[in-house]
Amino acid sequence: MNSTNNCVLFVSILVAISFPLIASQYIATQQAPVMQQTATAQQISAQQAATAALLRYREVCVNISGSDEGFYQFVGSIQPSRACVVDSLRTIFQTAPAEKNASDFFKKSCPKFNETVSCFDEVIEGIAKCTSEDYQTLVNILNEILYGVVELICESNGQLLSELQSPIIRACLSLIRERAAECRLTEAIRSIPPTGLSVEQCLDVVQTRECLQEKVAICNTPTLHSILEIAYDKLLKYANCNKVI
Repeated sequence: MNSTNNCVLFVSILVAISFPLIASQYIATQQAPVMQQTATAQQISAQQAATAALLRYREVCVNISGSDEGFYQFVGSIQPSRACVVDSLRTIFQTAPAEKNASDFFKKSCPKFNETVSCFDEVIEGIAKCTSEDYQTLVNILNEILYGVVELICESNGQLLSELQSPIIRACLSLIRERAAECRLTEAIRSIPPTGLSVEQCLDVVQTRECLQEKVAICNTPTLHSILEIAYDKLLKYANCNKVI
């Protein structure tokens, strides 16, 4: 099965997970002193899986666009985007008035959290160059996913960020990366046309959602389930699948 057909879906899930992970890591460093740690076998395995995924993505990018320009823009913008998110969060936490509880803090700070979505502009532009998707369509999809994740964070009063730091979630993320290749789209889907996907194609996307949710179910964590649902719901909406299934 050709991996080029998974491009939009792959980056949608990647973007959905990356923002809350960066935010949760920042909050964790503020709550406890940073200590130098020796990489565990699990962390090394996760790094190797991430490297392998990037190499596959470069191949996908070249196959679709005929160039690796988008891939290198994507990879090169990851760290700056991460730094941008961290700087934005630092400003939010340092300038926010003291609140009695997390609910009040996130209620007042959510609009500012939404502003951090722009940190991913360069990442999204690089991704767009690696797909056959219309640039503005892809930007709209990924931005909607990020705004959806921010809403999820705020609705949980930040609890979602704390949960992402748990060893169980970390192990589950590694498992998903290692086994995500089992949840592939068929040849029928390469991009999302202006008219949307057909019933068959929409059902195919739903099937991959169910497949990935099974991987998450192994870890018994509603946190990742919720994040994946955000990515798929926004993707199905833009593909007009809600009207045909």
